[in-house]
Amino acid sequence: MLLNAAEMQYIADELFVGNKLTSGEICTADGARIDLRNIKSPIVVFCSWGDNITPPQQALDWILDLYDSDNEIAANGQTIIYALHQTIGHLGIFVSAKVATKEHEEFARTIDLIDVLPPGLYEAVITDKGLETARPELVSGNYLVRFEARTLDDIRALGGNDTADDLRFATVARVSEINQSLYRSLVSPAVRTMVNEQTAERLRQIHPHRLRYEAFSDKNPLLRPVGELAENARANRRPVSADNPFLAMQEAVSRQIVQALDTYRDARDWWTETFFMTVYGSPIVQAMVGLRSDDAAARRRVGRDLTREAAVQKTAAELEAPVERGGLCEAVVRALLHVRPSRLRKKSLLPSDSWQCHPRSGDHGSW
Repeated sequence: MLLNAAEMQYIADELFVGNKLTSGEICTADGARIDLRNIKSPIVVFCSWGDNITPPQQALDWILDLYDSDNEIAANGQTIIYALHQTIGHLGIFVSAKVATKEHEEFARTIDLIDVLPPGLYEAVITDKGLETARPELVSGNYLVRFEARTLDDIRALGGNDTADDLRFATVARVSEINQSLYRSLVSPAVRTMVNEQTAERLRQIHPHRLRYEAFSDKNPLLRPVGELAENARANRRPVSADNPFLAMQEAVSRQIVQALDTYRDARDWWTETFFMTVYGSPIVQAMVGLRSDDAAARRRVGRDLTREAAVQKTAAELEAPVERGGLCEAVVRALLHVRPSRLRKKSLLPSDSWQCHPRSGDHGSW
């Protein structure tokens, strides 16, 4: 799917910078407000500790924006499942072959189980099939997945933003809105008068990200002999001995390049973080954008939905109305609910602490 400039600008302003999806501030073209709490299909979230762009704290913090307690998730009838990878990077979550053959495949196998999970918050724990696995003959593949009940405190324990962080990010959003307004009012009209489609196409062609690839491609006539040399090298390639001095030199240079890139990355990240903390954490900058006033809110929370609350109360009343009816079986169930309410609410009437799935060949899974 290709996006035009206006759509990309909208995504950047409303989602990346404004983060308005979780606060319920985005509306459709016909005026309907988008509220993530209205999603009734199970929500599956992939995140990784190796992701330095969207770490688990950020990938899961939206749950805390929507709900204040675990009971609210269950009462809303929403099922949220998240999986934590240990090492994979940001793009690897979607394109890595290892993730595709493990996390993605296991979720595809257990899709039927996910559909019948009771409402609540769960973590998908995927382990290797081994000698300690119960009934390993029922497991097709190399992994076993189980869904363990979690609470909002487990999400908070991952370590999210504090009040100072929220204030910094709110400052970024305000500064972005001011810059965007100034650009549209002062710069954009002048650019539109000076640029036409021909000059825009020329600017696209000489863009650094495009030009650096074309400069080292077959489009560059100076590099055409490289193709012939590469074919000749492939045809006459021979393995070298382990004590070859050129091989040792290659390994040494490679280690130096990796070390230099790692050093540059760490220095860049440190400088970026220091700049962010210094500029957007400055009380003066925050005051200039209006975030030091008495009624300023650094972090917007999704508002109450009275219609949903009324529906939940109506459903609860309907369930409580026939509570005194029934015979011995119904009385036993009510006694269990009374004796162990906290465990039953958390584990959803399960005898164990998690749902385990043993996928079999030919179906999605059994439990």
